[in-house]
Amino acid sequence: QDAQAMVAPTLIPLILFSGYLIPIDQIPSYFKFLYELSFFQFAITILQINQFKGLHFDDCDIDTNELIMVNNGTCLVEGCYTQIIQLLESDDLPEGVTCYKTGNDFLDANNIDIHSTARKFGYLAIYIGVSVLFGHIALRRALKAG
Repeated sequence: QDAQAMVAPTLIPLILFSGYLIPIDQIPSYFKFLYELSFFQFAITILQINQFKGLHFDDCDIDTNELIMVNNGTCLVEGCYTQIIQLLESDDLPEGVTCYKTGNDFLDANNIDIHSTARKFGYLAIYIGVSVLFGHIALRRALKAG
């Protein structure tokens, strides 16, 4: 029970700042280190790369090579303002919805490097190794004490 009481305060910040519940762009700078340390972030990134890399979305028929973000009439691509207005007037996309032509556009928009899978797996392996080492040390101490 003592171990369970110690795990919750450790895991909750790692889950919150993994980039899944709070997007990386909205994490305050003084909590960014939790994003970088979160093994949940590594796992989620690996899953996103697996799911979206090389994927093509047929339901996004915007004629541009770049991603267009509809957010209060702002545009991330030069010359696409008229397309955004047409989209908003045609009700094809509700305000605030982002349309990606490919999964790689989605990954780029979320600052995910598609070539980082091996590195993320390496970080997860290090986490597992450290966890097993600490578990082994704790178990040896418990057996010696008991």
